[in-house]
Amino acid sequence: MSLIMENIKRHIIKILALSTLAIHLTIHLLYLAPINPITKNYQSKIEKYMDPLFTQNWHLFAPEPAIASLKINYRCHPNDEWTDLITPLFKKHKSTLITAVGKETYVYQHLARQIYNQDSRKENILNSPDYVVLSKVITDQCKNQIANQSEFQIVREFTVNFSERNNPQLGQLHKPHIIQLPTQQSEEIYGSYSKNK
Repeated sequence: MSLIMENIKRHIIKILALSTLAIHLTIHLLYLAPINPITKNYQSKIEKYMDPLFTQNWHLFAPEPAIASLKINYRCHPNDEWTDLITPLFKKHKSTLITAVGKETYVYQHLARQIYNQDSRKENILNSPDYVVLSKVITDQCKNQIANQSEFQIVREFTVNFSERNNPQLGQLHKPHIIQLPTQQSEEIYGSYSKNK
């Protein structure tokens, strides 16, 4: 007799669990459905059920939507054109996703972001380890061009909303913010790096 009672209890628990799941999924479906006569009639009850724990919003996917991007430009001689460090790496990463180029671009962007944030907080950038590492990277880029000095800048370019892309006044509002970093001699970079270690 007790075996039969245990089976009945198991079946009742299963039925209750499945019923609760079915009710939850139905309410969830009504919550996500476009406005129709059923959702209109039960909207306040549905929202009371969903609001504290099951509210849907897009913050999971984009808690802080991108409003700007950072670029690192460098040049090895004062009269040279600025060369973009990150964009060629992005293109290379997109063509061969298996390599570690994606990590390299992430590291460079992280360094640029740290330096940009330090500048925003009015901290001394030249003493930061991020500046020293990025200066070493830029100096290594310039060694290939037989240059003993280099300079770089971090450029923050603001994105324009698609709906505002043809607005002529946005050019003035969305001017890039440029942090110009002083020219460094290769010996200064490697000397300061070894002193900081």
